[in-house]
Amino acid sequence: MLTTKKQTSGSKSSGLKAETEGFIIAAQDQSLATRSYHASIIKDGSSPLCRMCNKYDETIEHIVSGCPELAKTEYTHRHDKAAAYIHRKVCHNYNIKTSEKTVV
Repeated sequence: MLTTKKQTSGSKSSGLKAETEGFIIAAQDQSLATRSYHASIIKDGSSPLCRMCNKYDETIEHIVSGCPELAKTEYTHRHDKAAAYIHRKVCHNYNIKTSEKTVV
């Protein structure tokens, strides 16, 4: 879980804005307003199917790692950004000069 006892007591900050931290906690609790959430929890009669692929229920897990439509572009983009960040941090740690153009 992201929130620790120290963070909830206010003695230590996560470094995130309160809104961002709240969004992350809601995602962990599976309580973001996905189509699946609206269909099964809110019970508003809406379809639970993903608005991108229209094949599987739109859950947090599906959006983050299981949608075949998002896999075509978004997952690769997210991977490349994470890899570039790690590369910059490793180079910085070992005092290796890098081009400023390594930002993805």
